[in-house]
Amino acid sequence: MPDGGKLTVSTLVNPEGKAEVRFADTGSGIPREHLDNIFDPFFTAMPTGQGTGLGLSVSYGIIQQHGGSIEVESTVGVGTTFTVKLLLAKDDRATGDVQCAGIKRHRVGDERALHAYRGGGVKSQLSA
Repeated sequence: MPDGGKLTVSTLVNPEGKAEVRFADTGSGIPREHLDNIFDPFFTAMPTGQGTGLGLSVSYGIIQQHGGSIEVESTVGVGTTFTVKLLLAKDDRATGDVQCAGIKRHRVGDERALHAYRGGGVKSQLSA
């Protein structure tokens, strides 16, 4: 929003049982003719040198890899809303394990560990 504006971030659980995060701004909006291309790699409506066109493409890929989706609504002169929908974790209260889109968090004593699985193997491990 180069000319200023308001950004509102909201969250909810939708009727499908998915978490939704909405990012709504009161910026200039995205022209209708650009909406079909905004998630394409290297697409930008910015002047040369003011953007690579990778931000939304990378975001789209990350969200898809986590079993989610991203949608956009925009009106020129009014603003834009991006809605990210992600699967909620399945929580096994008996063991303290949580499984969500290839990520598993489990409790070991008083500590928790997070394992991200990709292709059947452990990709990374974090302790929290």
